[in-house]
Amino acid sequence: MTLNFFSGLINVFATNPGRREKEFETWAKTEYKNDWEYAYQTMIQTGVGPKTTYINGKMFPTKGKN
Repeated sequence: MTLNFFSGLINVFATNPGRREKEFETWAKTEYKNDWEYAYQTMIQTGVGPKTTYINGKMFPTKGKN
């Protein structure tokens, strides 16, 4: 649900240069806390959040349809 909300929000603001990156940064910092930089880079490269969460070097699969 959250992924769909943020994807829609990002699409709305994608026409404004720099807005997409700012929205990705906010999303990454909110959802991924300490690993937000990894999540942000993944979002910039792929357009979606990471499918696996890495926290303190441990891998946790992301729940959902991904």
